Amino acid sequence: MPVSLARFREKCGTLLDWLLCRTFSPWIGDIVRPGALIFDIGAHQGAKTSRFLNRGCKIVMVEPQPQMLRILRKKFKKHKNVSMEPCALGSRSGQARIYTANETPGISTLSKKWMKGRFRNAARWIEGKKVKLRTLDGLIKKYGQPDWVKIDVEGFEEKVLAGLSKKVGIISFEFSEESFADSRGCAQKLLNLGYREFTFSTRGKDRFESPWLSRRDTLAVIMKSIKKGRSWGDIFAR
Repeated sequence: MPVSLARFREKCGTLLDWLLCRTFSPWIGDIVRPGALIFDIGAHQGAKTSRFLNRGCKIVMVEPQPQMLRILRKKFKKHKNVSMEPCALGSRSGQARIYTANETPGISTLSKKWMKGRFRNAARWIEGKKVKLRTLDGLIKKYGQPDWVKIDVEGFEEKVLAGLSKKVGIISFEFSEESFADSRGCAQKLLNLGYREFTFSTRGKDRFESPWLSRRDTLAVIMKSIKKGRSWGDIFAR
């Protein structure tokens, strides 16, 4: 059951004590069992999930950018447990146009809203070609039910989750200060699918910032962390 925020404060005292309480900051890797099936949606160069290959995990890397796919294929060509899907995910199968930041391809996006946000002047944006769209449901039909779905798609997270019709394993998705309303929508979608426990990490750290809480309490704590300058991170649900 989710830990209530009030009960957690009783254990750790003030909010500052709570944020510093390492007892409730386990390594994110603890959520991945040996041999797990991982979907890496928005794989980029595979940095977040490739560390689990030494546990015998099977990883499906979903990446629509040709330049990133070339890197991934070269990097993981000897790994039989890695599969590549040269596409993006959305609410339904089809096509979508990608907006590419050539100097920093890690922020390329299918979301016009994202492109016009904090990175609007950080790169030279190019309206790229249309890329193939699949759905999470379609990926599950092909590979089986995943133990962890990691979603990092630069503002397109809600569309990705719209293509999922049932609860699966743990799901994580990126949040940011300027698009937190969309993150609330993602969390609500997962709640509707049956996810009841949530936690989060900030700025790419390998440790959770809280225990597993309810959706409402997790979002409230994230808002406080944003005010303290932790403006982006990942929300996890199970």
